[in-house]
Amino acid sequence: MESDISSGVALEGQYSWDRGGEHSHHGYLWPSIKALLPQRPLDVLDAGCGTGFISAQMAQLGHSVVGIDASPNGVRLARLTYPHLRFEVQSVYDDLMILAPYGGWDLILSVEVIEHLFSPKRFLENMHRHLRPGGTLLLSTPYHGYLKNLAISLTNSWDRHHTVDWTCGHIKFFSHCTLAKMLAETGFEAPLFRHAGRLPLLWKSTICMAVKHA
Repeated sequence: MESDISSGVALEGQYSWDRGGEHSHHGYLWPSIKALLPQRPLDVLDAGCGTGFISAQMAQLGHSVVGIDASPNGVRLARLTYPHLRFEVQSVYDDLMILAPYGGWDLILSVEVIEHLFSPKRFLENMHRHLRPGGTLLLSTPYHGYLKNLAISLTNSWDRHHTVDWTCGHIKFFSHCTLAKMLAETGFEAPLFRHAGRLPLLWKSTICMAVKHA
């Protein structure tokens, strides 16, 4: 049976976490994500919430947030760190209707998750299903572009970059083209791409917003 994880540190074939709170990637991702958010309060799903840091930041801005993650350890730490928020052990493939507001979420946020999934298209279809018409998917994934790929090749860094010894690590690598194509195939439109971390064209992550057809 296919099994996927959402985020965390690999331990005995499953993702786990050694602490709650902020992690290194949040430092460059959260400011870029925050800049894309509308000012009005939203119903938000944090899909692959890890230990809940992004969920907590969203809640501080006045949004109503539910966080899900396939890692029981991640959800346990999220609940301990942010006891005022709701976190549930759920896969990003699950039927989430019982958690969703009437009509679906306004925004689904998924930070550094899609690259870990065996079936990213199935994930996007499920997120589309749980958004309200006109709702927004906001996701991030490691950036890949010509100059960055060339730099990795010239420095002989592909072995380290692909981290083949990282159990449950990155297994999918997206360009703008491949991500936009998959979003279109799953019912999203108007993708907007931004970037975060490191220097231009050598960015660490791509951030993408796409809208569900109304």
